[in-house]
Formats: sequence, structure tokens, C-alpha cells
Amino acid sequence: MTVTTAYCISDLYAAEVFPTTVRNMGIYIIMTTGAVVAALAPYLNRLTDVFYCLPGLLYGVFCALGALLVFFYIPETGKCPLAQTLDEAERLVRGHEDEWIEQMYGMNTEMSVSSKQT
Repeated sequence: MTVTTAYCISDLYAAEVFPTTVRNMGIYIIMTTGAVVAALAPYLNRLTDVFYCLPGLLYGVFCALGALLVFFYIPETGKCPLAQTLDEAERLVRGHEDEWIEQMYGMNTEMSVSSKQT
């Protein structure tokens, strides 16, 4: 159940973090990486011959490493507008989400005002 949840969350993050112009490529890379890792998992289980706890320890280390990477590097995208370009996505950094939201809404307001003036 947790593996399925993690898989769904990775798809959700990919859809929110990658900008529109490269979203399909980003989702493809994440899904391909997940499939390769899933294909290698049975070989990791054979490490019980070396030490009976080794596969469980490695799975735990990988999970903790993944959680730390998500916690420290993936920005919170709640209430954030989706990035449309790579430049916009590069400005979305963890801990500075509020500044990014203000900047994005400011850009949208400026664009709508300039389009009305022409």
C-alpha cells in the first residue's frame, strides 16, 4: 500500500513541479527511473546471502534518503500557480514559495493590463 502511495505521489509532484513545456519529459524520466529500480529490487533481495538484514537495511536507507531529498529540495506547491516555462520553474525554490506566488500573480496582472492597453 505504501509503495502504491509513493508511486502516486511521485506522479503528483512531477505534474506540479515540472513546467508545462517539459512536463511530459519529466514524468517520463520519473516513471522510467521507477521502473528500472523496481526491476532491480528482486536482485537486492538476494543480499540475504551476505547478511540476513541487508536488504531491509538498504530499503530503509533508500526510503530515508528519498524522504530527506523531498523534504529539503521539493518546494511546497499548494496554492501555487503552475509554472509555464523553465525560467518560472527555476525560480520556484523551497522556502521561497510565497515570493514566487507574489511574483507569478504580479506577472499575470501585468500581462493582463498590458494586453488590455493594446
